[in-house]
Amino acid sequence: MTRLLVPALLVLAACGASPSSSGEDGGIDGVAPVEPGVHEIDLGAVVSDTPYTFVVPEHALGFQLVVEVDNSNGTEQVGISTLRSPSGAIVIDNFFPVSCRTASATRFGIAAASVPQSGTTLTGPVEAGTWLVDFSIPSGAPTHARAFVRTTADGQFHGGALDVRVYIPDGLAVAEPTPHTITAATAAADPGIAMRLDSFFATVDQLYGFDRGVVEFVPLPATMIDIKTNDQWNQVVAMTSSPGPDPVVHLILLNELTRFDTTVWGSSAGGPGTATKAGHKISGVGVDISFTFGPAADGQTLAHEVGHFLGLYHTTELDRSFHDPLGDTPECTAAMAVCPDRNNIMYVTFYGETGGVGLTSSAQQRRVVQASPLYRATP
Repeated sequence: MTRLLVPALLVLAACGASPSSSGEDGGIDGVAPVEPGVHEIDLGAVVSDTPYTFVVPEHALGFQLVVEVDNSNGTEQVGISTLRSPSGAIVIDNFFPVSCRTASATRFGIAAASVPQSGTTLTGPVEAGTWLVDFSIPSGAPTHARAFVRTTADGQFHGGALDVRVYIPDGLAVAEPTPHTITAATAAADPGIAMRLDSFFATVDQLYGFDRGVVEFVPLPATMIDIKTNDQWNQVVAMTSSPGPDPVVHLILLNELTRFDTTVWGSSAGGPGTATKAGHKISGVGVDISFTFGPAADGQTLAHEVGHFLGLYHTTELDRSFHDPLGDTPECTAAMAVCPDRNNIMYVTFYGETGGVGLTSSAQQRRVVQASPLYRATP
């Protein structure tokens, strides 16, 4: 039996206000060296149709842009409309990452874009120098933008750990070792939850080179056990919270998950989501643990949804109309059972625990994930 794994809903943004100001960081020549780590660049208040600049230092693995409406009510459509590299290459055009068929750089209230995400920026470290960006902002809505740039000493990945916050609705049903219910207070000692997290961490270690980080459990109200509507999904994702300055992965465990009138196994709130800010519509991933495939498969499904959250697409969509924008992932044009990408972690469906045997990721998929500011660098 197959189950759908769904990324976020992505819609095209409307045009914003007329330009009225310029970026604060424009006109900077040269690139100053920085210490390895994640560096925040505040672009300040931004408006529509105005070029803003920010400087990416040498040895950058990648960066994420985040644009957010101040005190958003969640209905204002905002987006990153255009992004150009220092050499003039177009990386985002009309909210679409180049070579992608989904306008992933626009959402409601807050939007994000990651570099690299498509073939334009996958070779070596991200191009250093002055990048140029335009936004689409709702008229009259105060809005701010930031860039989060990950650098290393040589522009190569040297390991990292994923810290996670696991959200547990009160009374969540768990099948292993016998059917029972749990709360956030009992989750840390629960064998069924431990098996899922062990599988998740083993998968992200195998595929992306991330170590197991700190795990925290956070309570959710019992009303969040079953998510039946998109409004409920937005509500539960907005309940995520950050415990401190380091980014964490927000994992929401549920007993039912419905997205766009379809029961699904897992869903990501963003493609990419925001790795550096919680408590809004694109700040977490969820998995329905009530299916019969078992905890190992649930952990691998969490890894699939985190892949979306970090900017990865399905390698092949169900209708074969779209393949991801990465050149080293196989494309399927045949029956699903013989697809060459069937064992890739980002394939569109998952065949239970047997589908986890021989799970793979490509070099370019790893490049996208390892460039994110989401994880904590380790020595």
